[in-house]
Amino acid sequence: LVAEKSVEVDRKDAKGRTPLSFAAEGAHEDVVEALLMNETVNPDCRDNQGRTPLSRATGRRSGHIDMVELLLSQPGIEPHKRDSQGWTPLAMAALKGHAAIVERLLTVEGADPNSRDIRGWTPLRMVATAKYSSIGTVRALLRAENINPDTPDLEERTPLSVACEYFKLELVDLLL
Repeated sequence: LVAEKSVEVDRKDAKGRTPLSFAAEGAHEDVVEALLMNETVNPDCRDNQGRTPLSRATGRRSGHIDMVELLLSQPGIEPHKRDSQGWTPLAMAALKGHAAIVERLLTVEGADPNSRDIRGWTPLRMVATAKYSSIGTVRALLRAENINPDTPDLEERTPLSVACEYFKLELVDLLL
């Protein structure tokens, strides 16, 4: 069915989501591969929140590095696109505590571990308050060549001050 030209593989729903977006977020690799075989599919399409299939895949609670690799291998993918909140796929992966995905995205040309969302939060700042944060994610971010762990948000709060507020002792130790 997907191979037939009459099927609109990029048809968006009311929220701007495409079949590829849903399949990527659901980590349905076989479905994503089938959709990507159709030459009319846009692997980097944005929904109404400005999110792409890659950002949906990186923002899953149970991140799937294989899905991220599959999407990164597609021509036309812009892996550092920001959504309407200013979040990049890197920020979303950091927020969900996906260390392997964070490490992989940091290897992509143009990766910026200091990118800021509309609140001025960097991926490291997000990790300081994230419910699903992981020490592996923090270590991956701190290993980034151009990381500035003291980048303040728009309220002048740094990752360290936030980690202290939320009593994240391991994070505080890593930042000191």
